[in-house]
Amino acid sequence: MRRSLVVVASVGLMMVLSGCTGSHDPSVPSAAGPTTSPTTAADSSSQELAFVGCMRDHGITDMPDPVPGDTSGRSSIRYALDVLGKGSDQTFQTALDECMSLLPALPPPPPPAADEIEARRQFAQCMRAHGVSDFPDPSPDGSLWMVIETEGAATGVHGSGTTDAGTSYYALDFSDPTAKAAWDSCSTLLPPSK
Repeated sequence: MRRSLVVVASVGLMMVLSGCTGSHDPSVPSAAGPTTSPTTAADSSSQELAFVGCMRDHGITDMPDPVPGDTSGRSSIRYALDVLGKGSDQTFQTALDECMSLLPALPPPPPPAADEIEARRQFAQCMRAHGVSDFPDPSPDGSLWMVIETEGAATGVHGSGTTDAGTSYYALDFSDPTAKAAWDSCSTLLPPSK
């Protein structure tokens, strides 16, 4: 079974593939991971080096070194996913589960513009109009977290949940034709990623 974490927040739409963990959990390791206090560039670099070492220790021998000049602390993982195509590699996903906590926290996203929040509200309204009757509106800050089942048994299970960290999310199963058709009809309403 394959699961995608979809974060509709101030940065738009981001899908990150991860292995099935047995429950809908948007805290799966992703580039949209949790945010905490900011770190300095030196801290980010040393944390990223520790992350790269951990990934190599867990079998990802071709894990790239950090990209020179990139002080985000996440250049190596972006390169591994975007250039090397490691997102669907199960060994990579297992190593990521073990090592993700070594990466520095992401800075908080900038608040969305009023038109972006309105677009997300219209998306939610469209999903409900297309048969996903319990699809929620975005939160007041404009964020909307979804976990999307993209492969697996046709469970047709949808619904809201909350992670251990208190983040609310909506689980949407694409094996349900109604849910997939609603997504196909409504996802164009979402603001483009920035």
